[in-house]
Amino acid sequence: MDHLNSDQLRAYAVDELDHDTCLDVEIHLATCQHCAERVKALLSVRGNFDQIWETWTVTTHAEEFQVARLRYALSRAPASPDLRERLAQWAAHITESVGTALSVFLDASTHAVSVAQEGLEFLHGMSFPRFEPVPVPFSIAGSGGGQPWAAFVAPTPQWTKVTFDPTQRRALVQSDVPTVPRPLVALVARDGSWAHVAPFRAVEGEAFVLTEFEEIPSGDFLLLIEKTPDNPA
Repeated sequence: MDHLNSDQLRAYAVDELDHDTCLDVEIHLATCQHCAERVKALLSVRGNFDQIWETWTVTTHAEEFQVARLRYALSRAPASPDLRERLAQWAAHITESVGTALSVFLDASTHAVSVAQEGLEFLHGMSFPRFEPVPVPFSIAGSGGGQPWAAFVAPTPQWTKVTFDPTQRRALVQSDVPTVPRPLVALVARDGSWAHVAPFRAVEGEAFVLTEFEEIPSGDFLLLIEKTPDNPA
């Protein structure tokens, strides 16, 4: 006998089968661990339905889905061997391990970028530093003169500046975080389709550390900075 289908499992779980069919199903369940586990799950739902219904909300499950997509994207992000284990640990504890977060929409076709801190509810209990937009000319070493980019600054807990160039699809993240190893910084697509991760690096002659991202795809994504002992949420 093949595995039981969903209709058969449901009918058995709610006592809708006739005697002979029920007997056939139970004989199958005695020898098929796969179907037995599926029936066990259905019976658990039936027996605890009131409690499950009271705790189920669209918001809660949407948040859980978003966290799952975030973890999946981070787990597949390209990373050097020395960062792979750190990245896996960060992804596994992402809801407790983000110190700074921004929600970003970038449209390279119109050279536009918008940044917000709404829509981050799935990162439970986080209290992120408030970023304020500062549209000032800025330049990266080696990129020529300064040009007007969209910059966002948070003064606490450490000074952090995030600068986007939607024309070149680039992002620069600077901070004065003193912690070593330095925090990871991630850009992660909202739909979980991609993630780019890099640690902060020191800049010779400067007090701040930075990381850069290039060729950012247009669309919705999150910018996340790993929490450190000196960068509490």
